[in-house]
Amino acid sequence: MIAEVIGGVRRQPGLAVAAVLLGLLVAAGDWLTPYSAEALDWSTAAPAGPDFAHAHWLGTDALGRDAYARLIEGARTSLAIALGGTLVALLLGATLGTVAAFTGGALGTLLLRLVEASAVVPQVFVILLLSLAVGRGLGAVWLGIGLFGWLPVARLFRAEAAHVGAQPYTDAARQGGLGPVAVLFHHVMPNLLTPLLAAFTIVVPQFILTEGFVSFLGLGVQDPHASLGLLLAEAASSLERAPWLLVGPALVLVVLVAVLNAMADAVQRRRAVGA
Repeated sequence: MIAEVIGGVRRQPGLAVAAVLLGLLVAAGDWLTPYSAEALDWSTAAPAGPDFAHAHWLGTDALGRDAYARLIEGARTSLAIALGGTLVALLLGATLGTVAAFTGGALGTLLLRLVEASAVVPQVFVILLLSLAVGRGLGAVWLGIGLFGWLPVARLFRAEAAHVGAQPYTDAARQGGLGPVAVLFHHVMPNLLTPLLAAFTIVVPQFILTEGFVSFLGLGVQDPHASLGLLLAEAASSLERAPWLLVGPALVLVVLVAVLNAMADAVQRRRAVGA
């Protein structure tokens, strides 16, 4: 399955090259610059375009900070928020959705009502309210993603677990004397790995875009720290004076979401063939 997901990106050579370059940038890109994301350099005019003499590969922002170093930190921050939120969403959603499929009754009904409520209330509105309660920054984004992120995952796993639980081999296991817990662990959960991977590849780009949007609005990551959304907001505010600041975060965001969507498409194709 992992090989097929990687193959979904490799079938698009341009996207595969971009994915490799992006991975190298996020993993080891700070080895190419002597600056930190928050260090000020008053030796050059700010904002300034690319200056290879001073190792400012992408120029500097209005405060003289290296745009390349801030891009690396921003990509890492956005990925960390998205991956952390995804792990929480998968843990809660997969667990509660699977349990609801087996227990049914009040828990299953409550889960469906929560999913319906989350579709009515915009996530950004909830993050706005949380920013008023806990302050603008990473905490409000984490809470907003956590409150909403697991609900669609739970609905997905409730349906998947119910489907697997109705298969003939699970009925045979019950007839053979296995209890509900044994059936769950030995027959249902192993068959939920593919939906788990599918949910991962779908949720991560959604969370990256959510973080970018709320940070662009000023509700997420705050200066002097960096995220892709915050860098886009800073670039937009100085677009006439320093248009080069927009290129890096916009390109990284587009490539990152495109790579993850290609992986999601590969998983969906694999599920369709398996079905």
